[in-house]
Amino acid sequence: MSDWNEIQRLAADFQRIQLTASAHKLSERNCIEIITKLIGMNKLDVIYTIDGKEYITPQQLEREIRDELFVHRGRINLVDLQQATNVDLTHIDVKVKEMLRGDRSLCLIQGDLIDRDYIDRLAEEINDILQESGQISVSELGKTFNLPTDFLQTNIEKRIGVYIHGQVNPLERGTIYTEAYVARHTANIRGVFSAITRPTLVSSIIYQYNFPETLLHDILRKLLEENRLAGSLQGHQSKAIYTPNIYSRTQSNWVLAFFRQNDYIEYDSLTRLDITDPKNYLRKCLNDKSIIFLESCASGQNILGQVQAAIEDAVTTSTWFDIMTLLPSPFSVGDASMLLQKHCLKNNKLNVSVQCLCDKFIVSNKFLQNCLQLFDSHMKAKAQRDASKVAAKFASTNSANPNRSTSTEQEDLSITSGKKKKGNDSARRKGKGKDKSSADDNESTKSSKQNKQDLEFMSIPEITEVLRQEHSNCDDQFLDEIASRLFSSLRKSYQEIAKSVFLSSTSNITSEKRKIHSDAQDKINGLLTNAKLFGNGLQHFSGDVQIALQKYLLHTLCTEITNIVFSLLISEHIMVDSDPNTLNSDTRSSALEKFPNKIKKPVSALEKALNGKDVDQFFDALDVVLGPSICQIMLKKLDKKKERQVIFNHRQNLIEQLNQETKSAMCLHLSTVLLFQKHTQCMIHAPGRCVPHIISFLKQHLTDEHYNAIYEYQQLIVKSMQQSSENRKSEQSEDPDPADQKSEIELQLQEKMNTIKTVALE
Repeated sequence: MSDWNEIQRLAADFQRIQLTASAHKLSERNCIEIITKLIGMNKLDVIYTIDGKEYITPQQLEREIRDELFVHRGRINLVDLQQATNVDLTHIDVKVKEMLRGDRSLCLIQGDLIDRDYIDRLAEEINDILQESGQISVSELGKTFNLPTDFLQTNIEKRIGVYIHGQVNPLERGTIYTEAYVARHTANIRGVFSAITRPTLVSSIIYQYNFPETLLHDILRKLLEENRLAGSLQGHQSKAIYTPNIYSRTQSNWVLAFFRQNDYIEYDSLTRLDITDPKNYLRKCLNDKSIIFLESCASGQNILGQVQAAIEDAVTTSTWFDIMTLLPSPFSVGDASMLLQKHCLKNNKLNVSVQCLCDKFIVSNKFLQNCLQLFDSHMKAKAQRDASKVAAKFASTNSANPNRSTSTEQEDLSITSGKKKKGNDSARRKGKGKDKSSADDNESTKSSKQNKQDLEFMSIPEITEVLRQEHSNCDDQFLDEIASRLFSSLRKSYQEIAKSVFLSSTSNITSEKRKIHSDAQDKINGLLTNAKLFGNGLQHFSGDVQIALQKYLLHTLCTEITNIVFSLLISEHIMVDSDPNTLNSDTRSSALEKFPNKIKKPVSALEKALNGKDVDQFFDALDVVLGPSICQIMLKKLDKKKERQVIFNHRQNLIEQLNQETKSAMCLHLSTVLLFQKHTQCMIHAPGRCVPHIISFLKQHLTDEHYNAIYEYQQLIVKSMQQSSENRKSEQSEDPDPADQKSEIELQLQEKMNTIKTVALE
């Protein structure tokens, strides 16, 4: 009561003071100037209001903010504070931040100033909602109270058990349950899962009974850990499957009964029982280390014993059998192959005595040897029929490397072991430090093998047919596989037999090759002598005329020489008889690709020079190819005496041809060549299109009379050729006049032919 009396007394004093007249009055302007001066001197700290008519101190602003926060029940927006205090938002923001640093019971969330009392009241309100619904979501609360989810989550967890009576789901922190809600769902979940008798997807239970997913998984895990449910859970979350123990026991009993009765079980049958990992299930269920896990099923030791007994019987009787006839029908070929390779044939004794074909056939090595013997008579007969071909093929082998005659024996394939024997030569090829000679040795070996590959005995279908005649009761697939296995060994054996044929005919082949080589040497020497003498005559010309003459010489005599050289090389290295007259650029290029590497480069240079424009370059390339390292052609040196003899013989041949010639164009050609040789003492080999150039060259050596006669004769030939062209056109247009003109030109050519011959032969 005394406090109230004090308040009344102070109010009376305040009223009295207000009614007392001032002794000295200041104008409003003076007050403003005084306050401004004090602010400027930092003697006074005040804040202007928004309208600028009032001042307010920071302390007063803080008091007003706290008053407004109290009036608004602990939560107010900063914008609302601006309107209530009439102070700029900037000053309010600064002051609020200062208050937050000094008072930990306040917080600023999304522009709202909130105190601890508001949060406590909010927690009580949330608890009321929780108790009513049994479950609430923090995200929904955030939407309801317009607060961030993280802020709500943090403050709710702090007040669990104080203001909020519930629990947070550890697997889903954004959800809060009451104890009654959890107990109710625990009872429902225990009842539903206790009634399940077969594997069931947990997601289907959630969908059917509308259980909260995260809560169900948490409750189900606890129930299984506490053994309050008789079952097991495989998988996680949406893919989880609940399997009751009664179903697992029934499943296990069926698997054990089937395996003990049949000594095998399929993985597919376990998959149909909803067993996702059959192999691991069988390991746990059967608990037997002797089980054999195959591709599509698991087998016991009884089946393995039957197969091993059949293999031993096949070795003893030198026969074969199909393992699929011994295995149960569900076994696949892959199962049979795995059973044989990883289990049955592990025994070294069995492994070296039999072979597995097509993953399911077991055949003894003795049976394969008997099959090989069936072809002995066929190989001998074929080697006799193909004697010439055999000699050609093995001649290539001996010429490539005579020291490697026994390479086939070292590399032969052993049918009895099914593996390739590696001889000393093979090991040497695989060793380190290979020198140049060993590299050449390998190259010749590859060439030899390539030639031998062309010498075949029988194709696989033919081998199969021979085997079918002897073993008509065998499976076709089995015979095809045996034919494939025997193919390589039969070919090598046939080549050895064929080699003996070659050795007996070597002497005949050698003498024939010497004769061919001698004839080619004589032809090359004769053609090369003429080509070089013709090359001397080309030096009297220059420019395009000389190039044209060189090309003509390259395309005629030089091409003939090249064809003879290629014919020798083809016979030597490819072992194919070839006629030089049938060779052309394409056949030479094809043969060049088959030549050994050591002669490819010089022979390629010869072919390139032949297609070029320089005769001297061709002669240089030819000298390399004809040398002792490639063709071994002995070239005869040409002395002056022999050169004059060749030129004289060439002139006599030209004179003889000219005397017998009746065609005007050829007569002019021979005459110009004879005159050129007469005045230059050089032979020339020229095409018809170069005759005008030769006539132009002869102008300085002939008298005017002789030159005019030859030149006029040339012009008549040109006119005759033009008339022939026009005559062909006139035949289509039925105009008879050009034919009459041509007959006149022909008469003049015949009349002057003797004159041209006389000029050439003087």
